[in-house]
Amino acid sequence: GHAGYIRFLFREGCLPQFDVRQMWQFYHPPLHHALAALWMRLWSEVGLRGEQLYETVQLVPFCYACLTVLVFALILRELGLSGWAFRLPLAVFAVHPTFITLSGSLNNDMLSILLMLTALLLTLKWDQKPQLSCILLLALAIGLGMSTKLSAWMAAPAAAYVFLRAFVKAKKKLPMFGQFCVFGAVCIPLGLWWSVRNYIRWGVPVSYIPKLSEDSVQYVGEHPISERLFDFSASQFTYIYDCFTMYGQSYNEYNPLIGLLKTAVFDEFLNTNRFPAIAGVGEWLFWSQVVLALLCLIAAVWVTVGRRGKLSQKIVLLLTYLVPLISYYSFCLIYAHTCTQSIRYATPVIYGSLAFAGLFLHSIKGKAANILRVFLTVSAVLFMGCSVYVYDVLLLS
Repeated sequence: GHAGYIRFLFREGCLPQFDVRQMWQFYHPPLHHALAALWMRLWSEVGLRGEQLYETVQLVPFCYACLTVLVFALILRELGLSGWAFRLPLAVFAVHPTFITLSGSLNNDMLSILLMLTALLLTLKWDQKPQLSCILLLALAIGLGMSTKLSAWMAAPAAAYVFLRAFVKAKKKLPMFGQFCVFGAVCIPLGLWWSVRNYIRWGVPVSYIPKLSEDSVQYVGEHPISERLFDFSASQFTYIYDCFTMYGQSYNEYNPLIGLLKTAVFDEFLNTNRFPAIAGVGEWLFWSQVVLALLCLIAAVWVTVGRRGKLSQKIVLLLTYLVPLISYYSFCLIYAHTCTQSIRYATPVIYGSLAFAGLFLHSIKGKAANILRVFLTVSAVLFMGCSVYVYDVLLLS
């Protein structure tokens, strides 16, 4: 898949000159794969060959992952957070299993996340001070994000809200409209060139995603939608790792929310069958995440309906949280297979909820808020400890 895409660009030195549907994962926009191929080219020039050369590719997403921590820190500062309200969400983000896993994955998710985070940061900055230089950088972030992975469009609704709000409030409409034209002139070609190229040359649909057949071993479309959305029976939590019958489990994961929670801490590959050492602490990691996610959701509602804080920032974060979640559920229902129920398709939900948690810790007062603050802190610390122990101790021993 992605490794073959990188290797093709490294060896051939050009974009695919054939229908991209013929090769697995080649339908993706090529920015990440091209940068990884360029990285290989640079190392090959200094003498690396074979396995050593291919192993270096993991350094590319690792660098992206390190940069995401820095950008998320800048986002928290842009929201006015400091002290514990700044440190706790940043620490959770830095050791979250999803980003640890993606920091060593050859796919395009980590660069996409970095660019979507950058877009969020620039959206907040432009909201504070609508300058041409900032909106140009924002256009580059979203456009390059979509040149990495089309789902980076999910950063656009928050920016669109900020644009519309500023345009309505602006006394001089023409300069503002000029900025929007510059944004569109940069963002639209960057975001859609790959899809347009493939459509013109081979008739590939603009939003093409390969769809597994209903005969697939991981098809879950036989479950009614009501069951997929609202069945939270205890039997689905007796095995807290992602369930595939082809890997020996008794059923295929079919509830999108449960699949989201399981893959957020274990991806699809980590379970006690492959890594027996994580038994016990794995359960602590999973359930501390469930509690933390619930508390972050409560904090998000509390902050959103509360009077404290800047309304535009709340709406930007709400769109950052809800748009990917709605897109994820739509994706899971249209492509009814277990592999679609992965946190990889909804990663903004993580940093959106953590930003809300930071705002909650920063601005909410009162006895009930203090109780929630304690529970939030305890669950976050437990979650971080379990994550570090599983990923940085057990899996490396």
